[in-house]
Amino acid sequence: ELLREALDWHNQKNIGKREKSVFNSEQIKVKDFSEKNFPPCVRSILKGIDKDGKKRALFILINLFRSSGMEKEEIEKRIYEWDEKNKPSLGEVYIKPQLSWNFKRKPLLPPNCKEFYQGVGVCTPDEFCSKIKNPLNYLIRKASNPNKRISSNKTKFKNNL
Repeated sequence: ELLREALDWHNQKNIGKREKSVFNSEQIKVKDFSEKNFPPCVRSILKGIDKDGKKRALFILINLFRSSGMEKEEIEKRIYEWDEKNKPSLGEVYIKPQLSWNFKRKPLLPPNCKEFYQGVGVCTPDEFCSKIKNPLNYLIRKASNPNKRISSNKTKFKNNL
């Protein structure tokens, strides 16, 4: 009885609270995948990795490419081109199952900025990076309007004082 009362209380307390939004990759379709639109960390990854972090970098690239609406064939092409730049490369034996597994599931967002990318050794933020939390946001904003500067709420607030 106590458990039932607790559950009823919890349900009443949470009425009207917003449900978490679920990421829907079908809503996103970036058209310009030129290297200039990628965040600095991804541009660094795309140059190839000579040390530890290749598997995490692969995870980043696959999730960024899929969540931005890139076609499967293009993703595979770019991943294998990237792997050729790595020393030593991961090889098709590792990459092919990763791609296969990933395409069987819904796209995930790439990891948020900072710690994950610092661990790979590719976090070199520019002024645009300070305004976003995820590399996908960077790509979408740069690809949709490359000349537009992103302003932060902090700047708007300071200007209103």
